[in-house]
Amino acid sequence: MKPKWLFVFSMIGLMHLSAAALEPNCTEASNVATHSSRQEHSVKPCSPTKTEKPSEAPQAGATGNDKNDGTIVVNVWSSSRSEDKSKEEDVTKLSPEFAVAGLTVAGKMQNTERRLEQSIKQSFPLGEFWIRLDFDSINDSLRLASLSVRNDADRQALEQLQSQVGRLRLWSDWLIQQNRELRLADYYITPSTLDNDDRFQSSVGCTDFLLSMFASGKLQEEDRSCR
Repeated sequence: MKPKWLFVFSMIGLMHLSAAALEPNCTEASNVATHSSRQEHSVKPCSPTKTEKPSEAPQAGATGNDKNDGTIVVNVWSSSRSEDKSKEEDVTKLSPEFAVAGLTVAGKMQNTERRLEQSIKQSFPLGEFWIRLDFDSINDSLRLASLSVRNDADRQALEQLQSQVGRLRLWSDWLIQQNRELRLADYYITPSTLDNDDRFQSSVGCTDFLLSMFASGKLQEEDRSCR
């Protein structure tokens, strides 16, 4: 009987070995125990090996959410340039009230210049009375303009305005004095004499410049005719 049982156990062992050979190489044998006439063999399968890909370094500026990363971009240079530009504009900007007042003064000076020109060219007597009345009105408007000054641009424009009023007054005073001494014959005989008068023509050019400046509402560099 013993050879028969030995043959049976041998066949069972071979069957187990064949089954183990068919299992994947990743299985490991454990708990092999032999008890007198009995052999136990338990197989614990291995979990398949996972191939890990090397983690890629995040690109610069990339975030976990491409659609909405919560990043706020502020263009500092553009904002600073805009502020600088607005400041430059404020430096040359005249206050509205002063611009209107200055325009009134320049308009009255232009009216006086035209009256003087027409009186001489049309051989009308030079009226000292209306000349004084014109300058009284000009001075009143100039005082109102000085009360309307609000910033540095206004103050610089007021200085130009005051200088032109003084220049026109000096020329008109000279004209009145020459008329009293009967020295205006050339002006009345030849209209071109007034056209060739540098002081008068410079006064007309300066007044036109001031009218343009106050109409634009911005301080401008003093014109050559005003110097």
